Amino acid sequence: MFGKSHRHWYLPALALGAAVLLACGSSGSELVGSWKGMGPRGYNQDVADFLADGSCKSLEGGERRFCSWSARPGGVLLVRYGTDADAELQAEIDGDRMWLKQGGQAQSAWVRAGSKLDGTLAAYTKGMSLIQAGDSEQGMAALKEAADAGLLSGQYSLAWNYATAKDPRFQDGKKAVDYAEKAVAQLHDYLTLDTLAAALARDGQFKKAADTETEAFSLLEKEAGLSDEDQQAAEELFRKRIDLYQGGQAYTEE
Repeated sequence: MFGKSHRHWYLPALALGAAVLLACGSSGSELVGSWKGMGPRGYNQDVADFLADGSCKSLEGGERRFCSWSARPGGVLLVRYGTDADAELQAEIDGDRMWLKQGGQAQSAWVRAGSKLDGTLAAYTKGMSLIQAGDSEQGMAALKEAADAGLLSGQYSLAWNYATAKDPRFQDGKKAVDYAEKAVAQLHDYLTLDTLAAALARDGQFKKAADTETEAFSLLEKEAGLSDEDQQAAEELFRKRIDLYQGGQAYTEE
């Protein structure tokens, strides 16, 4: 949406030490184990360990924290750091993913260490880091590993790079369309459609690209999760890309 450095869904990392974690409908067994925190381009350095004896610890932002957890009636899990019970987080666990929410809003995302998803996200993180460092060849190879494993962010990130890479050696319209369509099949929103539009333009399908970008813009206008500043910046970029595709040109990262 905003270019390589801003095209990633990001739930800002929130220290588990903030207070209390609530996991509804759970016996606690699925919480036990090690978890890795997610940042804007894959894994960050945060980790959390929940032990079967009811103790837990985390390393967040370089700071070590200790806590305890217990199961309460109704399947509610409480994880407490200190005595402050004012802030409560609800944990939603789906397989090897965990989201911590406050007031219904996701605050952070975690992945179970050692899971298959862990390996896939490690490849995605490696790919994004290499691309940011200027190594598109190795970075896109790592992204392809994540994309081929079915990771949504891997699919649209790889498609975006095939479509918009500054170096023509890495541009591939057909591959971009293929991976972008896979991403849209998983999630039909303004970001995946923006990616598909860029892919279509790189493949020379400019009318379809303009129509797809227009649809992405209409969904962006309804998006409630962006700040006013980010919303305005995104809308300006989308308008420019619509004009670009209508003029028969593909979008290339600067």
